Amino acid sequence: MNEVKIDLTDVSISEIVKSQGDFNRSDKEKNDCTVLAMSASFGISYDKASVYLKKNLDREESKGVKLTKLRSHFDTVKEVRIDDITKSISPVNTKNAYLYKRTGKVNYCRMNLNSFIKKYPEGSYYMVAGSHAFVIKDGKVIDHNCMKTKLNRIVKNAWQIK
Repeated sequence: MNEVKIDLTDVSISEIVKSQGDFNRSDKEKNDCTVLAMSASFGISYDKASVYLKKNLDREESKGVKLTKLRSHFDTVKEVRIDDITKSISPVNTKNAYLYKRTGKVNYCRMNLNSFIKKYPEGSYYMVAGSHAFVIKDGKVIDHNCMKTKLNRIVKNAWQIK
């Protein structure tokens, strides 16, 4: 079995988003991890991600998106079209099966970031852990917050972006 090395290189989500143009983020803007994560994972500008989330998920400025709305939307759409960019989106299983040796029963537990990266070392993923959204691209945690140092955080939801 090949050992997967987790790369904790400091990848700034802000730098990735800025490189995609139209980064008109207000200094007052807060709770915009969904916008930053969408911009980085879909390869679109911050402004386009913001408009998409406002239009489709009722996101208000400086307010986050409710996880139930985000989950419902991403689980039902098969692809996201923003201007000339179309990306397919599909939910990823974030549970591991563990067989208890004593009882012989299978138990399903949510993955943490560490186990997710080991299981899915390649690809682009829109992630939710706790109430925070961020991106994993080819095994690298891309975040403006501190998820890079919290690999034991439990993954609530993940979607692969292609």
